[in-house]
Amino acid sequence: MKEIKSVLIISIVAFIAVFLAVYLKGWVDSQTKNSNQIPVENKTDVVEDVKGSIDTKEVEETETEAKTIVKPAPVLTKSKVIATKPKPAPKPAPKPVTACIVTISGSKYNVTSLQRSHSGGNVFVCGTDMTVVYIKQHGKNYSLISKYKV
Repeated sequence: MKEIKSVLIISIVAFIAVFLAVYLKGWVDSQTKNSNQIPVENKTDVVEDVKGSIDTKEVEETETEAKTIVKPAPVLTKSKVIATKPKPAPKPAPKPVTACIVTISGSKYNVTSLQRSHSGGNVFVCGTDMTVVYIKQHGKNYSLISKYKV
């Protein structure tokens, strides 16, 4: 009784395998007639399925057909581009305030605050003798600059 069941099961499995091979061969042929360019990955999948189930002459023919098919051109797909805002450049550290000392007629003057408010603009060259420049503009009237004397 066990032998009969085993033979019956093997027969059913073999029948299903042959049926699938014939069915898939017919399907592949009908697809080839409808379209001369079947996507290679689809035909390869069919060949792999048939190879895994049964090895027949039909499988070899199908495999040969799959190799001769022209591959379709690659398809470009849209992709999202995520734009990010550029990071702002780091702000430079503020320059330390250093005293601007000038010499006029042998006396030293701290003109740091005068650099911003001077009506003629920032004409001071810190650390130098500015006597000639001062006399040309203001004469020998040192009362204008006396409050900046060090």
